[in-house]
Amino acid sequence: MDLIGVIIGQYLLEFIGASIRYIFNQFKSILFPIKKLSFSDYWSPNSDLYQRLETEVGNRIAGGMFLVIVLIIIFYF
Repeated sequence: MDLIGVIIGQYLLEFIGASIRYIFNQFKSILFPIKKLSFSDYWSPNSDLYQRLETEVGNRIAGGMFLVIVLIIIFYF
């Protein structure tokens, strides 16, 4: 059971969250003059421990929100 939790929690949610954050950054950089970040900056940044933890938590929150919205849509329809 721990293996499933690691796979879902660490890899699936973080990948979905990093993808969502990357797509939003690309749209935002089209509308506003901001710096474009690469996908690797969202997936695994090369910086200090605090920045890596912040990115990991942000990815999990974005991925979790996406999955909750998808589940609500599935159960509603």
